[in-house]
Amino acid sequence: TASPTTRGVKRPVQVRQPGAPMRTRSFRRLCSSIVRVPFGASTNWGDTAGASRAVRVGDTVHVSGTVTKGETAAEQTAGCLEIIGDAVRSAGGRGLRDVVLTRIIASDIANDLADIGAAHKSAFEDAGAPPPANTTVGGSFPRPWIRVGVEATAVVQQAEPAAQSSSPQPVHNTIHRFF
Repeated sequence: TASPTTRGVKRPVQVRQPGAPMRTRSFRRLCSSIVRVPFGASTNWGDTAGASRAVRVGDTVHVSGTVTKGETAAEQTAGCLEIIGDAVRSAGGRGLRDVVLTRIIASDIANDLADIGAAHKSAFEDAGAPPPANTTVGGSFPRPWIRVGVEATAVVQQAEPAAQSSSPQPVHNTIHRFF
């Protein structure tokens, strides 16, 4: 083992010898806690594609791309986020409050971007959730009525203590080294 110095503190570094097995104990434990949330009765996509609405591995919930009917892109965005919040709750989370990343596909991004953004912001504010990271791109869908599709990643957090403020805490730029 080597001992690199970081800010004057020596830390041991574990070096895996060639041919030695990698440590997989935590990965096995993580994978033993997979929870799958099926698609609802309103869609047959789960059966057709062999997919789940959401899959939870450890504390992370991956929610499939979601579409819903609505007259406008804003209505579809709000509906998709409602379905995503329900899926995260079904996987043991706190709904939109645990969502850390949304990916939005819009069929007419040039004309609908402002409405989609406003609906996205409103859904998270209404849920008392901090804004997640987001990527919004243009794309096409297999049905002409679909204007927006949303998928999400959530990290399930423990319930907040009642006395804790809901205001966002400052971000500290810290680099952690894991060996």
